[in-house]
Amino acid sequence: MSQADIMTGAACRLLVNGKVIGVGTSITIQRNLGVKPIVGIDSVTPQELAITGPYTVTGTITALRTRSTGGFDGLQVINASSLSDYFNKKYCTIELVDRKTNITFAKVNKVIFNADTMQINARQVITITASFIGTFLTTEISQKTGG
Repeated sequence: MSQADIMTGAACRLLVNGKVIGVGTSITIQRNLGVKPIVGIDSVTPQELAITGPYTVTGTITALRTRSTGGFDGLQVINASSLSDYFNKKYCTIELVDRKTNITFAKVNKVIFNADTMQINARQVITITASFIGTFLTTEISQKTGG
């Protein structure tokens, strides 16, 4: 494997509903496959591991807060700037695209943003973070394996 094959965060585009989030600085995606240990009577170790669900995808997006943009509301990521918007939330799609190959290497469908945070510190940039829940994570391998 050459060093050119190793991906960096700067070499990917973050898109929400097809729109590039240019102020995005990081994203974390966690996938829980719903595997549970099955333990027998008088046993301290699992007898087997079973996929019992639920399968969940959660994560956070962190971005820089820019002036007069409305943060994630203005970027229409969270879209909860009014009660009407809050009660009429729509699903989003998050995509991570490799800038070099233009291949989508991670995609989370049916995403709902459920919380956001604004962090303000003296002498630092203001950051905003939004957490999300999605239904399924696909990768560039998913199309090859039929997923």
